[in-house]
Amino acid sequence: MEDRDGLYTAIAELLAYPDGGFRERVARCRKLPVDSAAAAHLAEFDAATCGCDPADLEELYTRTFDFSPSCALELGWHLFGEDYNRGALLVRLRAELARHGIHESCELPDHLTHVLPLLDRMAPDEAARFAPACVTPAVEKILAGLEEKQNPYECVFRCLVAMLHAEFGGGESTGLVLSDEEETPPRRPRYVSQESTQ
Repeated sequence: MEDRDGLYTAIAELLAYPDGGFRERVARCRKLPVDSAAAAHLAEFDAATCGCDPADLEELYTRTFDFSPSCALELGWHLFGEDYNRGALLVRLRAELARHGIHESCELPDHLTHVLPLLDRMAPDEAARFAPACVTPAVEKILAGLEEKQNPYECVFRCLVAMLHAEFGGGESTGLVLSDEEETPPRRPRYVSQESTQ
């Protein structure tokens, strides 16, 4: 099992619902060995949120990610919407999470708090295929939804885009790319049961 310094896992922790450990998670991210552009975005996020009390942070998080589809944290939504391929992606991501020992929370498998730690655990060649095909395009769409809204979370996504581009290059949305097996999406819709996507 690979674990490349936990960089993406640390960013994922900023995208979890803020709790009592939020400031410690921000401080940990400020120490990440990222390039100057990514570090500047994290510093800006820190400055923008340091004066927020817990209730303000919770309200900001809910307003940003739960009530705005353009900023939803589910990667598959941005790639496929309600298309059947999202169901296939959820099934495959669930298998990848289990394979890499990542515990699922109450969120769906395509939530960024699951997907980003997966990048840390994948073998480099797997991550090099998965990130440009699925992660970067979705993250860029979320960033576009946050732009010009004066939302502190825009800084987190600018940091994340900088990290993804530095390591994997630009996004090339090609659908379901998770392993050497079955790299192209199925040509015909197939039923994915509710049980397999929960």
